[in-house]
Amino acid sequence: MSRLRKIEPPGEKGLSLVEVVVGIALFSVLALLLAGVISGSARVRQSADADMTATFLALQKKEDIMGRPWDSVQSEARAPVDAANYPGFEREVEVVSKDANVKKITVRVYYPRAGSAEKGVRVLVFEKCK
Repeated sequence: MSRLRKIEPPGEKGLSLVEVVVGIALFSVLALLLAGVISGSARVRQSADADMTATFLALQKKEDIMGRPWDSVQSEARAPVDAANYPGFEREVEVVSKDANVKKITVRVYYPRAGSAEKGVRVLVFEKCK
């Protein structure tokens, strides 16, 4: 049996400076692209959280209204919801009597959006009959 031995040309051990620089540049570009994707997904998550919170606050108000006596259901001016737990969120209720037995009730929740104007969402419209 013969033993094979790898023969390397002299001076070919390792990477050249050009190869190292190209590798670092490629890694840097990929890292920047990944950082952009992560940043964008964080903004989308924050927006979705705000939408869910607004929906929760509207549903909470709806349940409150549905539990009240008929005659006590009235419009409410735009006002902060709970500054400690929901900073920046405001809610208003609009009640329109269609006739003596039916009221159209609209609950709107407004909230700030990062980097842009506030967002107003007309979340719930329901009718309560006597």
